Amino acid sequence: MFERERPRLDDEVVILHAIEALLEQGFDRRSIQKTLVRYAPIDLDLFATCFAKACVSPDRRLQPDRRSLAA
Repeated sequence: MFERERPRLDDEVVILHAIEALLEQGFDRRSIQKTLVRYAPIDLDLFATCFAKACVSPDRRLQPDRRSLAA
């Protein structure tokens, strides 16, 4: 009868945990974004903020590859 809009994914904690879980599975940024957008509409600015936080978390610091430094 009536189509309702899907609920938006706007909880920062949920988005951050989803990004971290997908990063651990080997997904890249574009794949993670596509996956989350398919699940529910998401604010891309919020996604970008959460992705940045996930990449600088103590467990996943963005550091240069040590092998390239040794060369």
